[in-house]
Amino acid sequence: MGWLILANLEALVMGLPSVCTAVGGVPEVLGSGARLVPAENTSALVSALQSLLDDVESRHYWAQQSRQWAHNWYDVRAIADAYLAMYQGNPLPDLTRQPAPPISPLRDWLQQVNQWQICPLPKVLELPQQANVLVIAPHSDDETFGCGGTLALLQQKGCHVKVVIMTDGSQGDPQGYCNEDVVSCRQRESIAALNCLGVDDVMFLGEADGNFRYTPAIAEQLTSILDNFVADWILMPSVLDYHRDHVAVSLSVLTVWQQRGCRERVFLYEIWEPVPATWVVDISAVFAVKQQAVQCYQLPLEYCDYLTVVTGLVKYRGLNLIEQSGQDAEAFLELEPTSWRRVLSHLFNLRGYQESVFQ
Repeated sequence: MGWLILANLEALVMGLPSVCTAVGGVPEVLGSGARLVPAENTSALVSALQSLLDDVESRHYWAQQSRQWAHNWYDVRAIADAYLAMYQGNPLPDLTRQPAPPISPLRDWLQQVNQWQICPLPKVLELPQQANVLVIAPHSDDETFGCGGTLALLQQKGCHVKVVIMTDGSQGDPQGYCNEDVVSCRQRESIAALNCLGVDDVMFLGEADGNFRYTPAIAEQLTSILDNFVADWILMPSVLDYHRDHVAVSLSVLTVWQQRGCRERVFLYEIWEPVPATWVVDISAVFAVKQQAVQCYQLPLEYCDYLTVVTGLVKYRGLNLIEQSGQDAEAFLELEPTSWRRVLSHLFNLRGYQESVFQ
């Protein structure tokens, strides 16, 4: 047991993943640095190791924590005195360790901040020519509100833009403003808005609005779409979005994207919650077209002045174009094959924290 404890402690000190068995005592020695993995569960072990290898900040934190534990460890004299007392039948000395003060990452973060640029801005994304761009929208209107200007520009550059709307829109009229079938109305408005943007390839999957779930059937459909369309880029909603359907759709697409080897460039667009942008697209030349497309969604506009909301977000993102003298922009967060797990983990944890507060 002792060798296992010391081996894991040494691994943590070096900032490496530590593999612990379920033998009693490991959590007491390593504290919350221990990962107890179910016996014979290979995937759980791989996941635990991968998460530690991907998360540099976490490894650095536990390395600091472990050095502090090692510094406070019992010295040889204390252990010898305890053994001597035990053999002599005397009361054992109190070897209870004082709890180590928590290590805060704030000091390290402050040092990192000192090395940062004074005020970096997201770069302007260069749009491709003649590319296949797949746009995933949880609901009708998400594609227009989130990245409609970019879609118009992509069409102008000769790209084939395909929009896949995941849900049927059946919950889009809770007050009963619509005089026709809600699903038909939502589809009609989507087609009209996309026509404004120059997009004529739209697909409706018809999943349950407000209750989207990842299923084997969804995975099969998404895989088929990606295989047949051969996309160069994928645009999808963010996992930070407040709407549960948006997050579920994003994670579903990313699951299939990962299974297929992360071939396409992936960009998350913003709707209900801004993304930590890595790119912006200057849509100043087509912003009027986007506004026209937004106005095609008459049913959603009965519930909210989305035109004003979308305009405000576009103008806010236009601040990132200060060096280019642009006024209107859409923002994206790109997920790269080498770092997407770590980035997504941070984003999802933040979204989970928000969810706990909102309750």
